[in-house]
Amino acid sequence: MADVPQPSGEPAPELPREPLAVWSLALGVLGMVALPIIGSIAAIVTGQRARARLRTSPDRRGSGMATAGLVLGIIGLVQGVLGTALLILIVRVGSTWEYQRDDLWDRADPVCVSDLEAVQSAVEAYRDDHGRYPMTPAELVADYRLPAPPQRFGFGVTAEGAEIFYWSLTPQCPDP
Repeated sequence: MADVPQPSGEPAPELPREPLAVWSLALGVLGMVALPIIGSIAAIVTGQRARARLRTSPDRRGSGMATAGLVLGIIGLVQGVLGTALLILIVRVGSTWEYQRDDLWDRADPVCVSDLEAVQSAVEAYRDDHGRYPMTPAELVADYRLPAPPQRFGFGVTAEGAEIFYWSLTPQCPDP
């Protein structure tokens, strides 16, 4: 029994942390929160370097922090790249749609634009007077100053009632 060491009551000395492991974790969190691409790339680089240093020097600790920083860096980088791609797609599709809509309106026949405005005014006046949208084109002619029922007339039903989505008083007006 004399060979068994007795506990001294003092804790074992702590090994120093690898500074790159701490940086990797901090940059990984930064990459997830504020700087998705730059912070994530830095977290991946510092995480790899910290793991390499820790493999060669067992007198340091921080392997878990280096791994966590590396994983957060990879996740942040994937999120940043996908988010950027999605943002570019949304901006491009939105601007294309806006251009097409404006271009169609600019090329519209003035008679057709006048038709749209007249029918829209009649529908809004009918809704204000009756508390609902008209169910047939003929309902608009009598009291709302339309010369004839709209040639093409469509409804889309909403929670509030029916909402007009297309109308035309003149047959030559194209569908939108």
